[in-house]
Amino acid sequence: MTKKKHGTNKLNYQLTITENKGGGLSVNTECQQNEVEVKSILKCGESPNHKKTVSFNDVTVEQLADDIKDEVTKEVRHHRRTLSSVGKFTLLSEVPTNLSITSCAMILEKPGIKHELLHKMIKEKLTSKYYRFRSKVVEYTTFEEIKDLDLDGHVKYEKLNVEDDLAEEEIENALRLKLSSFMNVPLDLNKPLWEVIIIDDYPLGWVLFIRAHHCLGDGTSMALVLNQLCDQPININLPGEGGKSILKSNTRDKVKWRWTNIIFFWKIFQVLYFFFIFALGCALLAYKYLREGLRGKDPITYFKGILSVKKRVAYSLNKISVDDVRKAAKPFHATVNDVMLSCMAGALDRYSHRRDAVNPNAKLEKNNTHTQSRIRVAIPVNVRPPTELDIKPSNKFGFIITSLPIGLRTDPVKQLKLTKSNMDFNKRLPEQFVSYKTSQYCDLLPAPIIRGTFEYLANFMTGVLTNVRGSSEATHINGLLVKDIIAFVPPPSGVGLGVAVFSYRGRVTVSFVTDDNLIKDPEMLVKDFEDCFEQLLQQATADSLDEYVLDRKNK
Repeated sequence: MTKKKHGTNKLNYQLTITENKGGGLSVNTECQQNEVEVKSILKCGESPNHKKTVSFNDVTVEQLADDIKDEVTKEVRHHRRTLSSVGKFTLLSEVPTNLSITSCAMILEKPGIKHELLHKMIKEKLTSKYYRFRSKVVEYTTFEEIKDLDLDGHVKYEKLNVEDDLAEEEIENALRLKLSSFMNVPLDLNKPLWEVIIIDDYPLGWVLFIRAHHCLGDGTSMALVLNQLCDQPININLPGEGGKSILKSNTRDKVKWRWTNIIFFWKIFQVLYFFFIFALGCALLAYKYLREGLRGKDPITYFKGILSVKKRVAYSLNKISVDDVRKAAKPFHATVNDVMLSCMAGALDRYSHRRDAVNPNAKLEKNNTHTQSRIRVAIPVNVRPPTELDIKPSNKFGFIITSLPIGLRTDPVKQLKLTKSNMDFNKRLPEQFVSYKTSQYCDLLPAPIIRGTFEYLANFMTGVLTNVRGSSEATHINGLLVKDIIAFVPPPSGVGLGVAVFSYRGRVTVSFVTDDNLIKDPEMLVKDFEDCFEQLLQQATADSLDEYVLDRKNK
């Protein structure tokens, strides 16, 4: 009940907003002196009957229209929210061979979570807290809330149908094939774009497989959201958290008046310096795009070609530790991302070389990768401000396109150094911010133009690699230990290879998503990745030891 009093000529009226089964909002206003009827069909989609009545007392006739407008706006906002530009872009750019659906498998301890308890947990920690998880997408433009969401349509159960006495490798292979069958399966647009698949007969644990469309959120925000499922959610540090903005003053809030002018001019200098650096970065970015354009498209290889709707997955579990990755990176002043990119390049090179050995004619049929000097991959980058810890589904990411050196499988150290050099150059550019802002405006274009542009750009990349930092501590769901977490990245339109790196409990999980037309044995790529990292770690450790001995001799 809301009361408003305005001047003279006062009257009382009642505003009734009724939501029809057909999806419209009918607005009816009844006054004491006369009856005013306003009918507004605001396409809100199909939903159950809903009626809201608001009474206003002692309100002037002049305020009538404004009050109606305010109340209708509140009601519409309650039921519908506009899709973000990046979220809309992920919907418009997808094609049947490349759906923008992120997925994550969480392997818990037995006996798992009971059906009723799982529904309650999802309702309390996801659908009730996050609007997008209880809303469907209407006309690729808005999220529309669905009342009384039926979770049975989103929580499904699948069987692995394997014997408990099988070898562990065979059991894991069965799970890998089962997860492959879920990849690139479309979600129902008439429902919220997410689903949970339970595999409760997995002998090595209880599998919770979550699929969500990219329009709901990017990898970073989804990791934060899914972390809320845990019994005691752990704060996950976003990449770059704790840094300082270039426009943030280091002065105290309260300064003496004689320093006011100095601080004023210092802030002006910071703003000008920011725009100078940004303009310089844009100039270097233009140079990079010109150079890459002159180099031409990525060659047709074992990893690039005509795509299908069927995907295959493989992943590495408990083979690589975060500490070992840092050991491999430290002697070369590299980052974890540099090491992962270098090992990805090495894995692709080793895989190509092995297939060439099996089929010598393949080198004539394809421009084989190991005869090339480089291929390109896209890297999603979180563009949230350093101080923002946005624990809600959202899409705030841009892309960096970098070159990976190919043909150095016997020299992983040189491969890492070249990879680091390329990434160091890219870090000086505002590429992720430019691509993020560009995608915000691309949704103004017709869908066919967006898809055509994306397919053209896909000619200049072979794969995509994403690195999401999970919790460094063990987490529990309903008292059960989460043993492993496997993340999968959907390759964008026209791209047949997706690599996801996810760290959890001090271990790194690497997953590959490949197209069935190109790579039918992604598990071999995983093995090549592990072998490449092991070789790099051995050489990095040896180099560190040699440097230590040399330093001791010099002293």
